[in-house]
Amino acid sequence: MPGTLLLAGGGTGGHVSPGLGVAAEWIRRHGPGSAAWAGRPGSLEEGMARRAGLKFHPVDSAALRRRLDPANLALPWTLARGVLQARGLLARMRPAVVLVTGGYVGVPVALAALAARRPLVLLEPNAVPGLANRLLAPWAGAVCLGWPSPGGRGTVTGIPCRLGPLPEKAEALRSFGLEPGRRTLLVLPGSQGARAVNAALAGALPGLGDRSAAWQWLWMTGPAGLEAARAASAGAPFPVALEPFIHDVERAYAAADLVLCRSGASTLAELGVAGKPSLQVPYPHAVGDHQRANARLFADSGAAEVLDERGLDPDALESALRRLLDNDLGGMVAAARALGRPGAAAAVA
Repeated sequence: MPGTLLLAGGGTGGHVSPGLGVAAEWIRRHGPGSAAWAGRPGSLEEGMARRAGLKFHPVDSAALRRRLDPANLALPWTLARGVLQARGLLARMRPAVVLVTGGYVGVPVALAALAARRPLVLLEPNAVPGLANRLLAPWAGAVCLGWPSPGGRGTVTGIPCRLGPLPEKAEALRSFGLEPGRRTLLVLPGSQGARAVNAALAGALPGLGDRSAAWQWLWMTGPAGLEAARAASAGAPFPVALEPFIHDVERAYAAADLVLCRSGASTLAELGVAGKPSLQVPYPHAVGDHQRANARLFADSGAAEVLDERGLDPDALESALRRLLDNDLGGMVAAARALGRPGAAAAVA
């Protein structure tokens, strides 16, 4: 369909959320139904795309395992099947452009787009480009980068995000059952929660009795961590609001004075647009250690402090929280805002 954008990518929220930001901008310009998503059936990207109102098209794909693994033997056949499925999809849709947002799930769609001579654009939100995008970059019509990449090809657009205007802080606090006049820590350890972060938070709570009049937490635990967090916070010295998952991120950011989080691309895009200081714990097993590189960009600018997960324990976390929540964060706020690119989705579109 002329004017249609086909997006492909996934595997993590950091590869999906930026694409959804671009899709929303594309639809604003070209009308309802002008953007669709291709990815693995039953995947995270399917759920996120459908929740955003996009039509989803299943395409088979498989990851290249970075060790000797018999599963790699089936990869050529899976890839070939995915390319054939994507060729059929492109023949039916005839999209104006194909945007691949990263992750192996975008590879068959990108190869099909190249074979069909459809314009191909890559979006790389991380400081360290992923393998799929590195392999595809020489053949793409354009490459959009979240961050400057020394020696790399592409245009720095920033990381698109869907974060809208933030509500008033008092209204946001009220909606989570929290109180005005307290410093609020927002905990965002990833959509599935992070066991190491959750465990350190639970262990730090008993030693914070002296902050009973000053602090409160809004803690997204992840579905698997909810019951343990509920038990740990039962005797908390200050208000702790628990959420297995936070869909209304605008309200959550509006309530926050400091954000404890991983260092995924989508989270960093939101931190910049919202202008929120952060204490980051990069996921240590991310491909190419890209989360550590992402976090370094924020730390070097003064927008964040970083804790290594290997040294993360209740004492280290308590010390970092006291240092940040008990002091003026104005400089970190300004540094975070300087990194924000609210026009990134428009630049990519």
